[in-house]
Amino acid sequence: FQADLKQDFQPARPAGDAGAFRVASASRSGLIRLSLCEPEQGFGHHQYGTLLSQTLMHNARRRKPLPLPNPPYTPAISRLTLGYRACTRIHPGHAAHEPAPDSHLLHLHPFGHEVLYPAADSGGDTRPVAFFPRYDDDGNLFIGLQASSLGGPLNLFFQLDDQAAPTAIRHRQAFQWRYLVDNDWRVLPPHQVIADTTYGFITSGIVTLDIPPEINDRHTVMPDRLYWLRASTRQGIGEYASCLHVATHVVRAVRQRPDGPEPDDEPTPPAAASGWRALSPPAGLGAISLMMPADGGAARESTRQFRQRLSEQLRHKGRALTGWDYERLVLQHFPDIDQARCFPHTRFGMPGCHPGQVLLLVRQRHPACRHQPCEPLHASAVLLHRIQTWLQTVAPPGAAITVRSPVYEKVQVRCSVAFQPGHHPGRALRRLNRDISAYLCPWREESLNSGFGAGMALRQIEAFIAHLDYVRFVTGFSLITLRQAGLSQTDGQTRRWRLTDSAAPALQDQTGDPAVNSLNLTGLTPRYPWNIILPVEQHDLRLSPDLRPRPPQAIGIGDLIIGDSFITVR
Repeated sequence: FQADLKQDFQPARPAGDAGAFRVASASRSGLIRLSLCEPEQGFGHHQYGTLLSQTLMHNARRRKPLPLPNPPYTPAISRLTLGYRACTRIHPGHAAHEPAPDSHLLHLHPFGHEVLYPAADSGGDTRPVAFFPRYDDDGNLFIGLQASSLGGPLNLFFQLDDQAAPTAIRHRQAFQWRYLVDNDWRVLPPHQVIADTTYGFITSGIVTLDIPPEINDRHTVMPDRLYWLRASTRQGIGEYASCLHVATHVVRAVRQRPDGPEPDDEPTPPAAASGWRALSPPAGLGAISLMMPADGGAARESTRQFRQRLSEQLRHKGRALTGWDYERLVLQHFPDIDQARCFPHTRFGMPGCHPGQVLLLVRQRHPACRHQPCEPLHASAVLLHRIQTWLQTVAPPGAAITVRSPVYEKVQVRCSVAFQPGHHPGRALRRLNRDISAYLCPWREESLNSGFGAGMALRQIEAFIAHLDYVRFVTGFSLITLRQAGLSQTDGQTRRWRLTDSAAPALQDQTGDPAVNSLNLTGLTPRYPWNIILPVEQHDLRLSPDLRPRPPQAIGIGDLIIGDSFITVR
């Protein structure tokens, strides 16, 4: 059938209710009449009356009647499919053309939408409009601010995950700040980024921005009634630390110690936000929140420390010439560093002697470890860069200095134990797992693990377990070490790991003194002197059914855990 779209199908404005679509004798809209064009006879409705009359007259006159004709077939439509084509012409981005009725062009964004046609206020703009939205940057950080008005200097505090931050600054990350005005992301000029103590989102710090006054909170591409800022980048996305928290109106407080002797009852900085009060609070100041715990700062130098520092100063005279000089200078000028180890003529991960190369490994000062589990500590890339830059000023001009965090090797204890009577097996196993981790943790002063390159005797660890007051018997003792063996030779990026089992038989190509190849005799030693041994979260501890000694069993594939100790070889 054919229909005139303009005459027969008029859109309902406004939308009609359900009663407007009910069929009645007076209905004029909403009805479609279908006429069957072929076959010519159709279903026989017109011929049925004539054929029935002729048959009845024949049967009345003749003795031999004819069968009555079948009634005509009246089909009922169960499914109707209509195919149609409609077209209209729109001119987005051109104000000279009249907008087409009932035609819209929208962009769907992750957090909202944008109406491109018809434009609310084109203002004579003739910019081309893309059919799909375009995003110029690969990584974006959106920050929504709720305020009565916004403009002028703004402090933004970013708490970043230093553990996920990179260990080295490969290049200066290029990112761009933008602010949202009427669905338009406008670039914030570089001179309006007043300060950035995050060093490009590498470490926690404060970013100070000068917000233009034209920013508003009326838009559709982002949630409405919020002022929106955006930090974007298109390179080095993996070199940014993870963002944990963002706060506004944040300042950095530094404690200034008065001159003279330190009193015995000098208060310590409050560790909670409730302990901070403003001396002269201005009008409108809200509650004070502590974003990060106060570290207390460096302790006042004692007489012994003063003499030690003076003696070291007389020895190195402020110049880094020997490995001892590098270590003492770093510990003196960077209070956050707890331990430093210098390796002259050494390049990280490359064997052999490299004249002119200086490798310095630093370990950041650590809090009290709870061994749940013992976490590796990495200095931030900013701190490593600061140390390296400062050392270049006191080192010889030809020295190539590399400052890195230590590399950690995971070790797991495997043994079978029997406990003293009266101890619950499950509770005793959890206690033993914690005691072993505390004994091997490098963050404890009384630990067997002393840090960089420190080795441990296997028999000493076994003796520690056997002498615990709740342990009755220990057997089948062995150690498993999981260490990084370098990068893949195929792509140069995939990390390669090596698993070492003290219970495994010695390799056939090992020669020389058997004590050199036996972990039971020589102990557990890191692969490199800048490595630190770290216990795993869960050791392989099993209950011994009796008190008979058993030899250690080499680990099998069924004993490995995916994501922990299970590694594959390609």
